[in-house]
Amino acid sequence: MNKKERKAWIKSQPGRCMTEEEFSEVQGMTASELRSKSKLKEFYASVDKKNSEFKTRCTTLESFKSFNEGKGGADAGKLELTKTSLKDARKYALSLMPDLDDLIPNFDKNYTFAQSLAKKGHTKRKNMPVITSSDVKKFQKRLVKGRLDIVAPFSDRTNPNDPFPEGLKNSDAEKFVENGRKQYDGSKSDDQVSVDLVMISAKDLEPIQEQIYLDKAFGTIVKFGIEKTKEVMEKKILIASADNKIIDGHHRFLSALLIDKNLKLKVLQIGLPIDKLLPLATAYGDAIGNKRNN
Repeated sequence: MNKKERKAWIKSQPGRCMTEEEFSEVQGMTASELRSKSKLKEFYASVDKKNSEFKTRCTTLESFKSFNEGKGGADAGKLELTKTSLKDARKYALSLMPDLDDLIPNFDKNYTFAQSLAKKGHTKRKNMPVITSSDVKKFQKRLVKGRLDIVAPFSDRTNPNDPFPEGLKNSDAEKFVENGRKQYDGSKSDDQVSVDLVMISAKDLEPIQEQIYLDKAFGTIVKFGIEKTKEVMEKKILIASADNKIIDGHHRFLSALLIDKNLKLKVLQIGLPIDKLLPLATAYGDAIGNKRNN
C-alpha cells in the first residue's frame, strides 16, 4: 500500500483521520502494544490533546490494527543493496545520521558483508511469498498439524504435478489450506512439518530475495534509533527454511546486519529445504489473500 492508498484508507474509516506523524508514531509501537486496546486508546487520547482540530478519539482501533499489520503490496525502495556502492551508501546514511561512525562504527564492514550475502538472492521481489505477522501462528499450526498437502500420498483435490499452485482464490484457496487432512489424502502424519522458534545471528541467515533496499532498512534504524531497532529486531519474527534461507523479513534482516551482524534474530524455522518451502509459502500467501509486494 503506497502513501496515496494509505491516506485514502485512513480517510475511509469512521472517526477522525490520523496525521502522518501519528501514523509514524503508532508504527513504532511494539507488537504487544499494538494488540493492546488500552495502549492505543492512551495514544489517541494524548494526540487529541495536542491536535485541537481533532474533536473525537479514533473509533477504529481493530480495523487500524489489521491495517497496520499489513497484507502485502508494499512498495519497493530506491537504493537496491547489490547495486548501491559503499561510497553511495555512506553518503546516503550520513545524510540521515551525521554521527554514523560513532553510532555504527562497523558500518562499512557490515554493509560490504550484507552486499556479499545479498548477491546470493535470485528470487524477484514480486515472486516472494507474503506472510504477515498476523498470519504466522495459523501458518505454523497448519504446518505442524499437516493441513497442507506437501508430499504423497496426495489428496485427489491436489495436482501432484503442481501441488503448490499460485493465485488460488475462493473455494480453491479454501481447499488448498486443508488438503493435507487425513480425510482428503488418507494420511494424518505424512504432511506434518517441524517448526521451531529459534534465535539465530543475522550473519548466519541467507537472503533469497534479489531486491533488498538500503533505504527501507536504514530508514527503520533512523526512525527508531539504534537501541530501539535492536529491541524490535529481537522481537519481530522472521521466517526461514531448515537451511537458514529467509522467506520473510529481508529488510529487518538487513537492518540488523547494518547495526551488528552478530545480532540475534527471532526466527520461525520451518523444517523444509528452501526449494520446497518457497513454492509452498508463495502459494499459501496467495491462497489466504495476501497481495504480492511491488
